[in-house]
Amino acid sequence: MISQALGDKLLLLFDSGIRHGADLFKALCLGARAVCLGRPFVYGLALAGEEGVREVLANLLADFELTLALSGCCSPAGQHLVAAP
Repeated sequence: MISQALGDKLLLLFDSGIRHGADLFKALCLGARAVCLGRPFVYGLALAGEEGVREVLANLLADFELTLALSGCCSPAGQHLVAAP
């Protein structure tokens, strides 16, 4: 796993295909320390300006919280999200 090989030397970012809270959850499970949003952010901006971006972020976070709850996790912090090798 890339995150295990890197250790604490570098910050691992996931920058591809994040559209739903489940995508965010999977990226963190694979070892990413953070994710980058591209298109969803731009779509919200194009449709409703600053308020559209706020709505996109609120929806993504709500979906992520639902995914966390359904998986039995109460927080994204901690080693319990990292998949075993």
